[in-house]
Amino acid sequence: MSKKSKNKLPNYDAQICVFNTFSSWVNHASSWLRGYRSSQIVCLDTQNRICEIGADFMRADEEDTFPIKVYETIKSSNKTKCLIDISELRIGNLVKIKTSNDAAYYPIYAIDGMGLKVILGGVRQCEGWKDISLLKPIRITETLLGKLGFQFTPEGDDAYEQIWRSEEGFEVWEHSKGFSCDLIDGDVKSLHQLQNLHFFLTQKELYIK
Repeated sequence: MSKKSKNKLPNYDAQICVFNTFSSWVNHASSWLRGYRSSQIVCLDTQNRICEIGADFMRADEEDTFPIKVYETIKSSNKTKCLIDISELRIGNLVKIKTSNDAAYYPIYAIDGMGLKVILGGVRQCEGWKDISLLKPIRITETLLGKLGFQFTPEGDDAYEQIWRSEEGFEVWEHSKGFSCDLIDGDVKSLHQLQNLHFFLTQKELYIK
């Protein structure tokens, strides 16, 4: 006689949230799952039955199979590495998108820190929420500093004495391996990091001129 096999939880990527009761699903589903398409999530009751429509959640309520857990359907093995830490971003920060034929800079319009998603401004605002893994930072260069309004000031012979200064007096030091400033220990590598440091010190935003 064969043993009865137990239902096993499918290998989904990450748990998004939990609806402990039917009323919790009614009251919070739209806000907790904002930015997700139906194809990107799966809802499972305590019997590992998929709940997709209202009738499924009503059945779970009647049969006492709440809580219902919500998972992403993207498997970990297929998950794209994030090049930007979402905790570093502010509204207005400039980033690029991982598309080979799109070299434009886009401002951050909205941030969902829990869902690791953002809405980009400009022509991409109408596209809605995007996963943070689709973004990439903008590398700091001399050309970019010039476009941001920084002026180059050679001061001394040492490589660490080459200074770029903003209109507000914020200084970025150029050295043989990159750029740095006094506010952080390591180098300033990305535009959004520079924007945040500049705003912290001067209360003025940096924009491409």
